[in-house]
Amino acid sequence: MHHRTKKHHYYMRSLILLGFSLVLAHLLWTGSITFYLAPRLHSLCYVTFVILLLLTGSSFWQIRQAKNQSEVIKC
Repeated sequence: MHHRTKKHHYYMRSLILLGFSLVLAHLLWTGSITFYLAPRLHSLCYVTFVILLLLTGSSFWQIRQAKNQSEVIKC
């Protein structure tokens, strides 16, 4: 079993959140979100996008603030 540091875990989580944010941004920017959601839900989609951006920023901030890089977690 591979051992990974917390910082590696934060990197992976940040990249996944960034990917979801970019997919949602692309759907909103091109207007193709209407193929997946009813127009009534578009405002909630923008709220979700802002929340995803905040979570992504928070996750990248955790990478920056990771003090104990040698602490190991088991997967």
